[in-house]
Amino acid sequence: MAATALLGACTQEIPAPTGSQSLAPSASDQPTASGAASSSSSGSASPWTSGTAGSEAAKIPLSLFVELQRPPIWGVAKTDDWEIVVFDQGGTNQLKNKAGCLITTQQNVGKVEQKDPAVAPTDASATGDYLETVISKTQQSAKNFQLTSAPSAMWVPFGVAKTQEIQFGLIDFTYTRSDTGEAFRTLIATRVMPHSSSQLTANLSCPTAALEAARPMLAGLTVLPG
Repeated sequence: MAATALLGACTQEIPAPTGSQSLAPSASDQPTASGAASSSSSGSASPWTSGTAGSEAAKIPLSLFVELQRPPIWGVAKTDDWEIVVFDQGGTNQLKNKAGCLITTQQNVGKVEQKDPAVAPTDASATGDYLETVISKTQQSAKNFQLTSAPSAMWVPFGVAKTQEIQFGLIDFTYTRSDTGEAFRTLIATRVMPHSSSQLTANLSCPTAALEAARPMLAGLTVLPG
């Protein structure tokens, strides 16, 4: 079943890490964002219905689009037990820990491809299409690929002051590394934003037994105005 149909409105509650330092450049406290209800050619409801602008003004769900003056960037909180591997190379940051976990953040700028040229993509549809592609390609290339749970969603603080939250699509899967035979688990959180011609993606990948201990690193992520 397609990720666009499976992705739901549930959120992930992740404890915040302590003793962290930010890897992000400074930015103003108030990001510039605007939203408008998304629609589809079929008239069906968006799979993301949690946190609409009318009920929770501080939340920006995937059912709304984000339109910024400049593409957003990641703010990454580094804790003492994580080492920087890549720092701001082509929009990519990567950290690793002694347990063999890697967290990679990417900020991509460029026009979002449309599956149907006659229908403009929304944040929800473009995000679902991207995750569907990731699942399909990983199924073909990875040994023993299995989704740990149905595709879902998570909230990430938005802005330096963190007075808003923005919703990301989330997939969680396991596989076996072909080189070592070790069981691995990966979480991928992403939001594709056609109106800002940008995409933010975070990938946390660990030996399966080590992932839950590393998962709080996701709570150290912040979306900042570019």
